[in-house]
Amino acid sequence: MRQETILNYKNFLWLWIHLGALIVVLIIYALHDPIGAPNGGTWLGYSYGIIAALGMCVLMWFGIRKRSFFSSKTTLKGALAVHVWLGIFLLFLVPLHSGFSFGANVHTLAYILMVLAIFTGIWGAINYFSLAPEVGSHRGKGNLKELLQQLDIISSSIDALTIQKSKKFIDLTRMFDFTFQPTLKRALCQSMMSAPVPRDVAAFVSDLNPSEKDEGVNLIGLINRKYELANLIIEETRVHFWLKLWLYLHVPIAVAAFAVMVIHIISIFYYR
Repeated sequence: MRQETILNYKNFLWLWIHLGALIVVLIIYALHDPIGAPNGGTWLGYSYGIIAALGMCVLMWFGIRKRSFFSSKTTLKGALAVHVWLGIFLLFLVPLHSGFSFGANVHTLAYILMVLAIFTGIWGAINYFSLAPEVGSHRGKGNLKELLQQLDIISSSIDALTIQKSKKFIDLTRMFDFTFQPTLKRALCQSMMSAPVPRDVAAFVSDLNPSEKDEGVNLIGLINRKYELANLIIEETRVHFWLKLWLYLHVPIAVAAFAVMVIHIISIFYYR
């Protein structure tokens, strides 16, 4: 059974609605025969401009809907589906509104910002589908806070094992244990850490005092687990960074696009 997502929500309902609307506005635009070249000052230009402005208001409304946990009128997935397909629809509608006339003006700036907002939104959708499955907490591996807590427990357990041990045991710990400090730079630039090679480990453990060999085996098990947790933390930090970066770009650009659109509307009525 196919999983329902924001793109195929209700069998691509909002895709077909916006595709149908796009076909209609294209046909009307093709049949429109104004005096002179098509532009935003014709009755069709004003009509498409009003529709585009209302569309921008709907796009901005999603930010409110996303934080409304008790809404009974819409589902969050349905609202996001509208948000995605409406944004793509506006990419085509706004040039039709202006008659494909662009220049050094507020109208063009509003469209450029809108395009940037839409493309950062598309980037976010791609990240959602490609990166979200990699989040450890989605696969039952615990969230970042839980992984860090487990790492601290493992490190404390390793320290406890080395108390009152022989020099060889301490050397074994120093050889394979490591200090791990999770940072964003490390997550983005460093590859996954490699656990100790079993053959090398076996040689060191076999050289321990007989009374310490069992604890040596336990020590290596803890160190291997520590490597596993460190790699999970690196992966989790990296994925969360890319999942959030697009949003830190998308929201300010979208707000700026909406503000410039309002200025564009006011300027039209002020200077007409």
